[in-house]
Amino acid sequence: MKDSQSEYSELIQILLTARGKSKKDLASALHMRRENLYLRLSNKTKWTLNDLDEVAKFFNFHNITEMNELLLNIPELQEK
Repeated sequence: MKDSQSEYSELIQILLTARGKSKKDLASALHMRRENLYLRLSNKTKWTLNDLDEVAKFFNFHNITEMNELLLNIPELQEK
């Protein structure tokens, strides 16, 4: 069973690829070092609600709730 942290990390990876964005761009938008972003993306450090709200804005969602709706609609992220 996946936890929400790993689901967010997977979704963010998918969005980075789909939208042609780099991890460096995302780290900059989040005002964090790339190393800290990598820790979150590899689930070694937890995402905060503030992080996720900023991630949503980076990808042009209005808020984290809108990003969550996308999370629910990607079959690869659903439990098997």
